[in-house]
Amino acid sequence: MFTYVAGKKLTVYVESAEQWHGRPLYSAIVQQCWDHGIAGATVIRCEEGYGGRHVHHAARLWSLNDDLPIRVEIIETADHFPKVLEALQGMLAKGVAIVDDVQIIKETPGQQ
Repeated sequence: MFTYVAGKKLTVYVESAEQWHGRPLYSAIVQQCWDHGIAGATVIRCEEGYGGRHVHHAARLWSLNDDLPIRVEIIETADHFPKVLEALQGMLAKGVAIVDDVQIIKETPGQQ
């Protein structure tokens, strides 16, 4: 048996070389989520893309470019979502962030 819970997904797009207090920004975002008890955060390294500055980033065999696009996805229930934005305050200025309404699927144990 499954139940559905209203949730929010925050997707943050940053460049892998961006730093936050001496560590990769994407890693600092995940650590902040962990420290604040956020339900979940995942980092996805992207192969190619560009952002607001129109700088093209791509993973190519002949390129030494290590500054690839990174997508960080953060999931939290709708009622706890404000703590996500509070935890990440000041960290999102370098990237682009979007919020989507989602349904979180939870399996109810012991029911068939």
